Amino acid sequence: AAAGPAGGVGAGGRSISTSGYDVTLVSQTSDDRAWMVVHLAKRWGGPISIAIFCVEPEERYMQAERRRLAGIARQPGSSVAEVHGKASAGYPVNFLRNTAIARVQTSHFLLTDIDLWPSTDSYNEVLRQGAAFLRQRKLAMVLPAFEYNAGHADYASPASRAALARDLPDTFAALRDCVSGAQDPKRTSPPRCSTFKAHTDTHLSTDYPRWWRATWPSLIPCFKSLRYEPYLVVPRLDTTPGFDERFVGYGKNKIEWIQHLRFLGFVFYVLPRAFVIHCPHPPSVSRQNWQLFRDKKDELFRSFIREHLRNASIRTRMCEDANFNGMVRESAALRQGDERPATSGSAVPGASLARQ
Repeated sequence: AAAGPAGGVGAGGRSISTSGYDVTLVSQTSDDRAWMVVHLAKRWGGPISIAIFCVEPEERYMQAERRRLAGIARQPGSSVAEVHGKASAGYPVNFLRNTAIARVQTSHFLLTDIDLWPSTDSYNEVLRQGAAFLRQRKLAMVLPAFEYNAGHADYASPASRAALARDLPDTFAALRDCVSGAQDPKRTSPPRCSTFKAHTDTHLSTDYPRWWRATWPSLIPCFKSLRYEPYLVVPRLDTTPGFDERFVGYGKNKIEWIQHLRFLGFVFYVLPRAFVIHCPHPPSVSRQNWQLFRDKKDELFRSFIREHLRNASIRTRMCEDANFNGMVRESAALRQGDERPATSGSAVPGASLARQ
């Protein structure tokens, strides 16, 4: 993959010297959420590559967005690709991701979802880590994920969407105030911001208390669950796998990629000060149909795990008390990578890299 330009301009217009490295935000969306692309691009401030699934024959959503999207696509290193198809075929989420990744022209990319918006300094924070991190072929940088409770907001009108975009925290300080409830000193209601999907174990491996205090990247010594699905910056190299396109619609479509990275020997660091935050929206059709296909998705995921375990070279282990999500027979193999399972506080060789 080609390296990016020698410098870039992040959010706020500050020039960052990247020494040959640059990072593109990669995402995908259905056409009804194409309005989010403009806000995503504004907050990111660097190149983006987006793939949009346009449902035929109706294109009522895209008609209103194409002019704005064309302006984004003309920005250096950026791309907006339309993929047309029938709604009955399902949402081709991983095909869209691979389409967007294929158009990346920089040394790295940030994989996020269209409804997970980066903080305005995320682009600069990635590049600020320098060559010690960015030259590593199998190193992934995690951006902690948060969610925003907008109450019973109206998402349909341009005015309500613009208001939501303004309210969504975009800096570390704004997020801290939102999580602490500083905007409501009398505590008349719960804080509007919280850890993303805190009721599940999908982001449990990210040490959030440590992240709030961190000034340099911190190593994730082990995964606490097979369902861990962070949002990552990874190199655009042949050592980084693509997404398995057998996963269509909602469910397991990103978890399989995270596990594939782990099986290939990637290590994972949590990036300080940068984050993504969920922009609330009505549930997708894919999400609503999840229960209809859940058993098939679970079996496909188990098959994927067994297939890639055969030649795994694991450096990031499963924690001793990890949730294997029903894969009991494979738990011993999934723990491989050391003579014994790791604990979440274990010291890991190479951790000093974060201090360089």
